Amino acid sequence: MEEVYQSLKSGHLINQISTYSAKSVGIAVGRFYPSVNLVIYSLIRLILQNPIQSIYVFIFTETLLGLVIAFYAGNVFFNNKKLAYLFAIQLRLSTYVMHNDFSRFDIGESWSLIFVPLSLVGFYLILKEKRTIRGILLLSLGVSLELYSHILTAFITVLCIIIMYFIYILLVNKFNLKKLISFFISSLIIIINTVIVTVPLLEYYLKVGVVEPEKIQWDMYDFSFVKIFNTSLENSISSPNLGVIGIVTIILIMIIMGKQIIDVKVKLLTTYIIFFLVMVTNLFPWMLLTDTPINIIQYPWRLMAIIIPLISVMFVYVIDKKIGLEYKRLVMIIIFNIIISLGTQNIFIENAYKTTTYAPSTSYLRSPWGYLIDSKDYNESLSRNNLDNSYGYHDYIPKKSEGVIKNIYNLEVIQESWKRKLRENEIKRSYHKVTYDLSNLPKKSGEMKLPFIIYRNSDYRLFVNNHRVKVESDKNGQLVINKDNKSRVKVEIEYLVPTFHKILLAVSIISVLFNIIVLFIIKFWNI
Repeated sequence: MEEVYQSLKSGHLINQISTYSAKSVGIAVGRFYPSVNLVIYSLIRLILQNPIQSIYVFIFTETLLGLVIAFYAGNVFFNNKKLAYLFAIQLRLSTYVMHNDFSRFDIGESWSLIFVPLSLVGFYLILKEKRTIRGILLLSLGVSLELYSHILTAFITVLCIIIMYFIYILLVNKFNLKKLISFFISSLIIIINTVIVTVPLLEYYLKVGVVEPEKIQWDMYDFSFVKIFNTSLENSISSPNLGVIGIVTIILIMIIMGKQIIDVKVKLLTTYIIFFLVMVTNLFPWMLLTDTPINIIQYPWRLMAIIIPLISVMFVYVIDKKIGLEYKRLVMIIIFNIIISLGTQNIFIENAYKTTTYAPSTSYLRSPWGYLIDSKDYNESLSRNNLDNSYGYHDYIPKKSEGVIKNIYNLEVIQESWKRKLRENEIKRSYHKVTYDLSNLPKKSGEMKLPFIIYRNSDYRLFVNNHRVKVESDKNGQLVINKDNKSRVKVEIEYLVPTFHKILLAVSIISVLFNIIVLFIIKFWNI
């Protein structure tokens, strides 16, 4: 968040390497964690200045946008505004959404959940073969916007859509080439929409070689049906669950299925929910998939990103069929839902205050986890974190840098057997650039290593004592310079966004905007 804010403050929207945060060692966090949503936070903070207040307004903005998009998707699905209102409230106030918003505070995942309903309603329109063009565009736009917020959620959505399509073929016994072509077209649009993320990411993986997030050993996965049921009945947002309304909805739909004939749409939705519920538990043989690419999802309960919207649809269906939705009843149900949500949040806040306190002194802010912080503490923790001795972020560093990453994060300057840690006044940070003004160095010439990661030499520009020189890195991907025999040196290393990546950015922006514009045209002409 701080990196994107400082980048925007300096006049830049897109950030690819960390020079303001993460010890300013040049790790490519922005490349592997798309942060378009953080631009909104940065704009809010530019206005409010206070980082804590900005975070709360940012969450409010996310909630509001989530409600609007959920209402739109619900209206497309139900073709009924009253049902769409109820769907939006139920989905966005679900315990799983609030778990990501408040308990985990996973910003990327929280924002990606906003766009899942677009992907799912696009999938539905394609299957229904009604307004297919709109379905193709909604599916492609939804998955693309998910990916711009959180790559794993987009991956999970695509995986689940593939599974749902196969279930559809098995249950309906209807293979249609037209539908397959529609999915193919949507896939192509997704690829074009997101080339600025996917192509550079693949470049770094294949040509540079980066450390992947640590694999989760799924033989230890203990998420059982009993655990889901108990935590859901508690309606807690401290752990992922369906919520009490979700559990009640599933029970009611099972009763309805046993007493009356239901249409194919409801039968499909019920099958999807049950199948994915089994998948999020340890009944599914996840241990067999530990060493497969599927392990990238890390936590199988993340499939709730798909389950919760489906359950929200079923909740609306049950209410509509069994109670009816006159406006008075609609208002009462929405108020009831809001009251439950506020109660759940209040319990979470009270528990947080019981177990969390403000840091006793500023020295504790080197690692601010577990402490309440205000605006002053926030800035203090950033300052201390820049120079503390803690081991920094490990994911997505070059594999060749693993052996020296501790020295890099400790901000050590090394020349042969001599080394020392950088002082704060020796580092100047700016967008994609770090300047070192070093003094009291050994008065001898030779190779000097600086605490900065180089992914590819050709992507950087280097100045030593105001003279441009060739960028060099050692076998560990660490920046090296040829120092003279003086005790002082000024080094400026800057990352240059490759021209090819700038072209990819233009292509993605144009494609996404075209996707949105065509959707508005289709809505206007009711195609």
